[in-house]
Amino acid sequence: MSGLKTQGIFLRDRDVALGYPGRRLVSSLSGDYGRGDRWVVVGPNGAGKSTFLRAVLDPSLVQSGSRQCSVAPARIAWLTQMPKLSWSVPCTVREFLLASLAVVKSSWRAVSPADEKRVDEVLARVGLSDRAHQAIAQLSGGQAQKLLFGRALLLNAEILLLDEPFSAVDTASKKDLWALLEECRPRTLQILVLHDPFDIIAAQAPVLRLHEGHSHILTPEEFRRVQERNFNVVPSC
Repeated sequence: MSGLKTQGIFLRDRDVALGYPGRRLVSSLSGDYGRGDRWVVVGPNGAGKSTFLRAVLDPSLVQSGSRQCSVAPARIAWLTQMPKLSWSVPCTVREFLLASLAVVKSSWRAVSPADEKRVDEVLARVGLSDRAHQAIAQLSGGQAQKLLFGRALLLNAEILLLDEPFSAVDTASKKDLWALLEECRPRTLQILVLHDPFDIIAAQAPVLRLHEGHSHILTPEEFRRVQERNFNVVPSC
């Protein structure tokens, strides 16, 4: 695996099939995905989009073929369309990030003043400094996504898995999240499941289309032409 990482490759698929016991969702996936790459996964409901993301963390979903991941699980961040934070826990935004560090370090005692300073810097970067002492249960959808993104930054995530990350956020929050993704793009692999054509085009990335067990790759230009042909409307960007 270390050889892959020295080449900048974080994920390598060779004729991979994904699915669950008794049900295969997609076959014949092959490709290298590495540092600085961004991919968009699209397809109808049930095509295996979320499974594609989940299988990066759960090798049991790989039914055949070879999938190699050179990144440790602790450096893989998952952002869902409806962030499932533990609303019942009386935890503030700042405490949430400190607890995330404590889990990685296996002890609260290992969290240093330097770590606390870094938490504050991350909160400032994701625009949540004014929410630092607010309960996470009071966050909006966009703020919750920013918090999870902040955790990914804090833990130096190298792979970002984003499952419809913009579905529960307002326009301003979406703009902020895109800016954060662009900032960390050179050092991460980003895989986004999206459905909105405007978001897909804004991603400026290759598109992996899953449909009826098969996959097809479109360049950003090819996807844009498909939208122009099918709908005769496309955002200017």
